[in-house]
Amino acid sequence: MSLEIAVRDAAGSRSYTPEELPLAIGPGEANAVRLPGNDGPAFGFVGYSAGRFFLQPGPDGQSASVDGSPLVESRWIAGGEVLLAGGCAVGFDLDPGALRISVDPDPAERTTLPPLIEAVPVSAADPVMEEEAIAPLPYEAGKATEVPVAMLSRPREVVSRSPSASRS
Repeated sequence: MSLEIAVRDAAGSRSYTPEELPLAIGPGEANAVRLPGNDGPAFGFVGYSAGRFFLQPGPDGQSASVDGSPLVESRWIAGGEVLLAGGCAVGFDLDPGALRISVDPDPAERTTLPPLIEAVPVSAADPVMEEEAIAPLPYEAGKATEVPVAMLSRPREVVSRSPSASRS
C-alpha cells in the first residue's frame, strides 16, 4: 500500500511520498508545509512510524499549539487535529492511506463580528421604573447618615452615600 501526503498551503498544492518525510511546518520555502512569511524555523515536523503519522515539535514549537495544548512533545495524528502556529491553522485529515495537510492563513485583516443582539420586547407585565428625584442628605463627619426606610425598600435600587458625593 502506498501512502500519499497531500499538502495545500501558501505555496499551492503538492504531494509527498513517505521517503520525503519528515516534513517541516513553518514560514518560507525552507519548509515543506509553508506558512506565509519570511524564512523561519519550523514549528513542527510530520513523520511516519509503525504505520502511523505523528507530529513532533520543531525549533519554534514552543509558540505552537495543537487543539489548545502547547506542542511540547511528539503526538500521534488521529485526524481532525489543528495546529495553530504563525497566525495560521494547519489542519490534519486522515483517509485510508493518505494524510491531507491544509493551511488556513488567518491574516490580521480578517473581519470579526460579534453575535447579533436581539431586542427584548417589553411586555405590559414588566414594571417600568420611572425616574425619581433624589433629595441630597447632609453629611456630617463621624455621624451615620440616616436613610428613610421607604428608600431602602424599593426594588432594584441601590442607595449609597459617600462623603465625597456631598462635597461641592
